[in-house]
Amino acid sequence: MMDTLPQFSTPTLTIPEEGLPFRADGRGGYLIGNSRITLDIVIAEFNAGWSAEMLAHEFPTLDLAAVYSVIGFYLRHKAAVDAYLAIREQQADEIQQFIESRQPDKVEMRKRMLARWEEMHKKHAPTSDG
Repeated sequence: MMDTLPQFSTPTLTIPEEGLPFRADGRGGYLIGNSRITLDIVIAEFNAGWSAEMLAHEFPTLDLAAVYSVIGFYLRHKAAVDAYLAIREQQADEIQQFIESRQPDKVEMRKRMLARWEEMHKKHAPTSDG
C-alpha cells in the first residue's frame, strides 16, 4: 500500500493595496505615518546606520511597520529619494544663508553689548566720595 499525500486546497492571502508610508506635509516635505517625523530624518538616520528598530525606539510616534515600509520604499526608489533629499538640503542651506544675511554681525553686536554693560556699571558703581 502506497501512502499518498493528502490533497490540500491552495491557500489564498488577501493583500490590501496600501498607500505610501508617508504623507505630504503641505510645505514640500513628507511625514511618516501619523507622526510629525519627516522622511528626511528617517532616511538620514537610516543612512547613518540606524536600524528600523532603533528608529522606532528613538521616535516613539513612529510605527515599526511604517519605518520598514519607508526604508523599503527608499531602497526601491533610492535615486529619486536621494535627489529629493539633495534638493531639500540645498533649499535648507539657502534659507539659512538668507536668515543669517539679515542678522546683525555677532562680533559687532557683542562689542556694543559689552560697551553698554560697562557704561551701565560705571553709572551705578559706588563712588569713593559717597
